[in-house]
Amino acid sequence: MSTSSMNPLGMLDDFVITPGIQTAKGAQSGFSSILNYFTLWIVALTGLITVYVVMPLVNKAPANIIIMLCVVALGVGIFMHANQFGAEYRLSTWQNNLQFYGSIVMLFAVIILAMGAYYYNTDPSVKSATDSMVNRGLSTVTSTTQGLRNSVTSRLPSFGNYGFGGGANNNANLE
Repeated sequence: MSTSSMNPLGMLDDFVITPGIQTAKGAQSGFSSILNYFTLWIVALTGLITVYVVMPLVNKAPANIIIMLCVVALGVGIFMHANQFGAEYRLSTWQNNLQFYGSIVMLFAVIILAMGAYYYNTDPSVKSATDSMVNRGLSTVTSTTQGLRNSVTSRLPSFGNYGFGGGANNNANLE
């Protein structure tokens, strides 16, 4: 029987990155096997406690006691999780601190856009300058897209009067 089939959590070695230590006899041992056996021990112990201690008490305990125990267990679990992984959360969620500035940025954006709309509607010089700028931008976009269309269709083979590129169907009367 191979050693991997004797280790029920051996498949976790592929997913858990843990350092291995080469022993004198050449066998691989190290933190990964300790972690696997420790995890197995914790799972088995939790199962035993649940089956032989908690389940007999559940039938006899009132619902409010069970709810309070669950709330306390949840609170302890959250507290322990926050203590263990607090540094990782702080490092991975640093950008969440920027969310407090979001409302201020949006307020300034709305004020600036409202001022722009006010000046656009009341000052003729702003309206003419804005309209000329928009028209210049639209003409640039239109000429660019028209040039791209002409470039693409001039390189496509013509398929008669079916509208698939080429110059043969530019003046075709499609009725």
